[in-house]
Amino acid sequence: MLRRLNTKKRGLLALQKLAIWLLTLFAFFFIALLIKNIISSSGPLQSEIICHDSLALKAKTTVSVGPQTIVSSPALCTTINKEISASKKDEAMDQFSRAMERCWWIWLEGRVNEVFGPQGVFGKDDKTKCFVCNTLVYQKGPTFTKTDLLLHLAELKSKYQKSDILSYIQDRGYVGVYEDAFTPGEVYALVFASNIDENIWKSSFGRIEGFGIPYNENGLWLLKLNRFDKQQPCYYQPDIAGE
Repeated sequence: MLRRLNTKKRGLLALQKLAIWLLTLFAFFFIALLIKNIISSSGPLQSEIICHDSLALKAKTTVSVGPQTIVSSPALCTTINKEISASKKDEAMDQFSRAMERCWWIWLEGRVNEVFGPQGVFGKDDKTKCFVCNTLVYQKGPTFTKTDLLLHLAELKSKYQKSDILSYIQDRGYVGVYEDAFTPGEVYALVFASNIDENIWKSSFGRIEGFGIPYNENGLWLLKLNRFDKQQPCYYQPDIAGE
């Protein structure tokens, strides 16, 4: 009898906790609507900070019933367009490298394995497992190679860690540069990728092209924007919140 009462008490406490979480998250959704209006009129810096902070909140505000996550606060992120012009190769690579470093910081430095999760209450996010942080419009500047960029990432000091930018990212993730050369007049996509499912890639365009995806890790991709297609698990999405 006592055991039955204790079980019932634990069940009531669990329901109370769930109710508190739900009320908190619903309140956040109302606040999120107001924040979205702010984002639309914010500059790039403010948008980046809002995205970072909403991701940090999303990582902490989830409610699960058994193995299924049923509630998760929204991520208030938008793809930011960055125009790059440079007279020297190092100057151009600095801008690409800093964009990669900033994207990694915004997306919590790869610390959260399933940062996407459901999109809101009882939401599903089965298709998109990556997000375009930036479209990098390389307007003017010298051509540089993939090797040039990786060497530059390994030399340029990070603003967030006492190391170079490449080590900063690879501390918890990976860097995937999928172009052999970067030339002016092209638009590149800087992508945060989270735990891409191997099954999706077995017969995909990316697999055929030889993308070496380290499965079950977070990482950054850098590739031409026009290489995305519907067969890939990642595609251009201006707003992760679903708009």
